[in-house]
Amino acid sequence: MSNISYEEYNKALKEFAENEILTRFEQSEKDASFKIVGIFRSGRGKDKKIVVLIDKVSDEKAIHEIAKKYFKNLNYQVKNVDDIATGSSLTNGAGIKLKESNDFGTLGGIFKRKNSNAFFGLSNNHVIAHCNLGAKGDIIRTKDGNQVGELIDFFNLSPKGPSMKVNTIDAAIFKITDTLNMDWQPSFPQGVANAQINRRVYKKGAKTGVTFGIITAIKGSADINLRNTNYHFKDLFAIERDPDPANPNPFPEFIDFGDSGSLVLTLNNLIIGIILAKMGKYAYACPIKYIKNFGLEFWNPEVT
Repeated sequence: MSNISYEEYNKALKEFAENEILTRFEQSEKDASFKIVGIFRSGRGKDKKIVVLIDKVSDEKAIHEIAKKYFKNLNYQVKNVDDIATGSSLTNGAGIKLKESNDFGTLGGIFKRKNSNAFFGLSNNHVIAHCNLGAKGDIIRTKDGNQVGELIDFFNLSPKGPSMKVNTIDAAIFKITDTLNMDWQPSFPQGVANAQINRRVYKKGAKTGVTFGIITAIKGSADINLRNTNYHFKDLFAIERDPDPANPNPFPEFIDFGDSGSLVLTLNNLIIGIILAKMGKYAYACPIKYIKNFGLEFWNPEVT
């Protein structure tokens, strides 16, 4: 169904709205089982589909039968309005958290995985898995409390101690709610690169937005305190703020608390790493190469 054009989706959506939602309005006022809350197109490329939102007391089976008449050759979904996130879109740099946590971090990026039509969000373990305490299926919310997905996987962190393993990455992924529209700002990444001293970079964080910096050290080791426990990391790179007159930002440093999980990119949009922590005026980040076991793949919202 990926070769079906947007025009065909839009035509079917319009016909359904005019012939069913509008004409059944009076009926739905008397009979709630036919109440259709709304309809919209979701996704891009082969993942595009029409979503029909129904009230919790609606007759889902009956509405499926109606929808099939209009969407027989198209991807579509009938979904209870109570099951979707309040927000309709999700962008890298958004503030996210585990369940009802009081603190938040950053959605670093949005990716695909091989053999899956779903979208996946990348952040830190300490942000959305709380240093190994999270479990698969745990709810991920925006910092404002809207549900945006479920925790899928994370790299275990090894606390500092006699039997510790040296850490190289602090990362976790979650499956994004499929009714959300995704976007990547300010620009879609073009690939990956290694950290190099004096390389100019930027990040988009939930606390400080877009800031620019310069890599001042690579292949470093440090003890990092995450949620009141110390962890030893190696192969870190450090970034210092580099103010850009053309892009004013009131924050004096490259990151602040709440930016953990942001991705670090070159000025030509190659991903270098993921923000780990702040120590003084420096931001410490883990190289992106260590997330390869997640099997993440790039997606381009401009390719349909």
